[in-house]
Amino acid sequence: MTIVEMFAVVKTCEISIYFVLFNSHFQGQNMISKKYLLLNVINSVTEPSRKCVSDCDADGGYKLFFNRCIRFDPLLRERAPQGFLDELWQDVESFSTNVLWLCLLGFFNSLVVLALLWYIPRALIWTLVFGTIVVCVAGTGWFWIKWHLEDGESRWLYFALGSTLMCVLVGIFLAAVWKKVTLMVQLLHESGLALKSMVLLVFLPVLTIFIMIAMLGVSVYLGLMIESCGKATMVGSSVHYVKDSIIVLARWYNFLALIWFYHFLLGCQHVMTAGAITQWYFTREDDRLQNVQGRSFTMLVRYHLGTVALGSFLLAILLLFQWLLKILRLMTRKSRANRTRCCCVYCCQCCVGCLQSLLDPVSRKAYIVTALHGQPFFTAGKKVIKIYGENSGQMLAIDVIGSIIFILSQLSVLVLVGFIGVKMIQTHGELYHPYALLAIVLMVVYLITHCCMLMYKV
Repeated sequence: MTIVEMFAVVKTCEISIYFVLFNSHFQGQNMISKKYLLLNVINSVTEPSRKCVSDCDADGGYKLFFNRCIRFDPLLRERAPQGFLDELWQDVESFSTNVLWLCLLGFFNSLVVLALLWYIPRALIWTLVFGTIVVCVAGTGWFWIKWHLEDGESRWLYFALGSTLMCVLVGIFLAAVWKKVTLMVQLLHESGLALKSMVLLVFLPVLTIFIMIAMLGVSVYLGLMIESCGKATMVGSSVHYVKDSIIVLARWYNFLALIWFYHFLLGCQHVMTAGAITQWYFTREDDRLQNVQGRSFTMLVRYHLGTVALGSFLLAILLLFQWLLKILRLMTRKSRANRTRCCCVYCCQCCVGCLQSLLDPVSRKAYIVTALHGQPFFTAGKKVIKIYGENSGQMLAIDVIGSIIFILSQLSVLVLVGFIGVKMIQTHGELYHPYALLAIVLMVVYLITHCCMLMYKV
């Protein structure tokens, strides 16, 4: 039995009535004092043996975990894994130190990129722009040369045509927004001046990341508690807890709370950063610039928590709908439902995705308006949409250029961490799924870089 199955398949000995009703072997026995379920995985071939005990230490080598006695010893760790999740769990255990170092490397590189945007924004942005041009031209030329050397093989022709089209689109885009790049450089320069005057804002993403890690730990713990609940049902000679609709709903509630708190933290970071920068920018007296970050945090706690909670809740609801529609799409695909139902699911998913893509940037700008004028979420959102309508071309160009710059910055961090991660993985031949583990590490590093880059996005 796998480690994941120990967490997912729930049994307990706290209620003895089911043993009395369904298993005559336990009839007449007093099981009130034996509240814990001992799972003996080592001496079992297919299904672990279970027995009720009053103390996990009585059998030796067992520890209490969610009302179950589970053996944590080298013999259990050296057993053959069963299933993808169990193999991935053992990969994480054997590679945990390197995972931590890779995450720290990603965080350090994110701070380095922030420092480069701080001190040399002009050189960094133009390096990214010309680097993109060189990569597009060089990649297109390489594909055409490869197609010519392979005697006109069709697959290289497809790659060459696709890269040529991409190169043309990149060229047209850069020609259209070339003047806006200079404006973006000036905006990043002004942001660097603000951060130089308020150095403590640099540590705000660090605090956000630590709170997110703690939040993720709490969510995982609650998830294990939810998986350890259910209705006792007799299956064979054992009592299993089968999850009813309330427990299934609790799963989604836990997921909704996780993504809500995630967006709530990012929203608080937005409001606090925007409040500090607006006070710094519009205050003329230097004596009033003392403890700007503290005043911004006070304003956030006293006046703007409801605004952030509302905006983050709307984003979390849309994301939850997206996940539900994805599951529904997979169900309709597996059940081979009619095309009308599949088209309706696809249309709903497209509409929800478009709405989320619109709400995400509008909510970020609304937080800035809230920090500047103290307006509620919907009023600030209307003002942001009005500003976008009056200056759509300029705002869209700045948003697109800024997003591309930040994506390239994040991509540089991910490429470096991924390259070092591949070199580390090559020295660990005992891993079952090394690249799945590396993908998890890169996801964590992406979240870290995303939190750090939000400072400049505000």
